[in-house]
Amino acid sequence: MPDNFFFNIEFWKYLSIPVVAALVGWGTNWLAVKMTFYPVEPLGKPPFLGWQGIIPSKAAKMGAVTADSTLSRLGTLQELLNRMDPETIADHLV
Repeated sequence: MPDNFFFNIEFWKYLSIPVVAALVGWGTNWLAVKMTFYPVEPLGKPPFLGWQGIIPSKAAKMGAVTADSTLSRLGTLQELLNRMDPETIADHLV
């Protein structure tokens, strides 16, 4: 019985299911990452017949949202300067 185990077609059928599923999953994940970040510059004829990575195409909006969010947490520039100790900053710079 153990001699014929690897020659049994059922064994290879059942073994191929997780192997094929893993390869398909890896391929779709790889493609999703590539489509998210690449290409950095638009290809084709934008805006209708072209492609650019999702992150690079939304970089300006993401930067603005990040800057607004950060500034809202820090407060105004004057409030930030009021919280700083000028003598400590001078010691670090010297």
